[in-house]
Amino acid sequence: MPSFNRRRILAGFAGCALEGVMGLPAASASEAAYDLVIVGAGGAGLTAACIALGAGARRVAVLESEPVVGGSSAICGGLWAVSGTELQRKLHIQDSDERFYQDILEIGQHRNSEEQVRAYIDNNRRQFNWVRSTLGIEARTVVPGAGVERAHAMNPRALVAGLYRRARSMGADIFCSMRAGTLDQDRRSGRICGCQAVKGGKIYNFKSRAGVVLATGGFGRNRAMLAAFSPRMRFVSSISAQGSRGDGLRMARSVGAGLSDMQYLRGSYAFTLNPSTVDDMTLISYYGAVIVNSDSHRFVDESLPYQKIADSVLMQTGGRSWLVFDEKIRKEALAHPFDRHLWEPLSRGRVPSYVIRGRTLKEAAGAAGLDPVELQKSIDAYNVSLKGGHPPRGKLSNADPALLPVAEPPFFIMPATVCLLGTYCGVTIDGHARVLDRKGHVIPGLWAAGEVTGGLHGTTFIMGTGFSKAQVFGRIAALDAIAGAKS
Repeated sequence: MPSFNRRRILAGFAGCALEGVMGLPAASASEAAYDLVIVGAGGAGLTAACIALGAGARRVAVLESEPVVGGSSAICGGLWAVSGTELQRKLHIQDSDERFYQDILEIGQHRNSEEQVRAYIDNNRRQFNWVRSTLGIEARTVVPGAGVERAHAMNPRALVAGLYRRARSMGADIFCSMRAGTLDQDRRSGRICGCQAVKGGKIYNFKSRAGVVLATGGFGRNRAMLAAFSPRMRFVSSISAQGSRGDGLRMARSVGAGLSDMQYLRGSYAFTLNPSTVDDMTLISYYGAVIVNSDSHRFVDESLPYQKIADSVLMQTGGRSWLVFDEKIRKEALAHPFDRHLWEPLSRGRVPSYVIRGRTLKEAAGAAGLDPVELQKSIDAYNVSLKGGHPPRGKLSNADPALLPVAEPPFFIMPATVCLLGTYCGVTIDGHARVLDRKGHVIPGLWAAGEVTGGLHGTTFIMGTGFSKAQVFGRIAALDAIAGAKS
């Protein structure tokens, strides 16, 4: 099974470990002056660098704490949620910006920042098309999920590599293994005017005419921070990027930034046991698989966003669950790029360790350690409800492929677990990506984009909005910062 492990990333971004065009800055602040300083070289940070340079910035510094660029964007599933695209029209998928706007608010239970949601919608397709036209990267298909089919499957590593090459060709100084630590704030005006960073035990000062964009990612690798905001997340597996330590959150809070959506910190479903990458995740519940607990009972609406399903799973005994499906549902999942690598080995007669196969449902149940009789009852009840015209799923199931019964042998059962893809909460920003303090006032000279921010998702995120918001708000932040610097 393919995976985005550290060795592959290092190989893919071998050139990214090189220092910026001008080499390392001297310790003297006067010799490290930029139009804009960006902290973090993932999707949000690299997008901000490209857009800022395209908008007239002459010198842009990007500080990356890790040896390579990419962050969580380079290891995610590459699903970009966007509405009203050419690919949707080609596939006869009816969608609109207003429908997407309403879906985000509904899924987020209207706890979202409506200003952020509107800014995201207004800039999303523009940035998506910029990636297509400027980087030459196209979506392969659109995969189903909660709501309208609008999660466009892209190659995340190719996209990040394209952003990196574009930023470097435009003159960005990208410094890897450079960990930012402290924001510089003018004592009189309160404006953020740069930051300090450390590399090899030496402190470097980066001054910025426009200010600083925080694009550091989340805090999925910081167990203490996770426990502080949500104790139940402390022991949930995490596949966040190694640099997801909460650096940007800490830096922003040190200058009085407010926080948003911290109470909605959640894991995601469904992963194989002991996950290490996003390749260990399946979307097969959206193609017809039924989810059961240790009692072999169905307990959740499988059409819900995978964060909400995760909440229900964690409430079950031992936080355990199993995905139950048949050959027809497996073939349906096999047709979609996100799941193909998980289920294709079965087509060659090989049964991977993460799934159990049985000629009958009872045989599969016994091998999986489930009660065969109770599981048969649960699946029979599910299938009967389909025949009766009462689909046992919620109103967001319109993306499902006609809700298939679990009836065609062979049968499969996969033990599934909850994992932390990202934190999806953080620093409070407005629709211009400006960081707000605890009273809702703008902190001048400070912007934030991507996973370090909160407010867009509300209680739950829609599939593909995490990857896309990084680039959309990277764009917004850069344009606002450079426009302010020109005025």
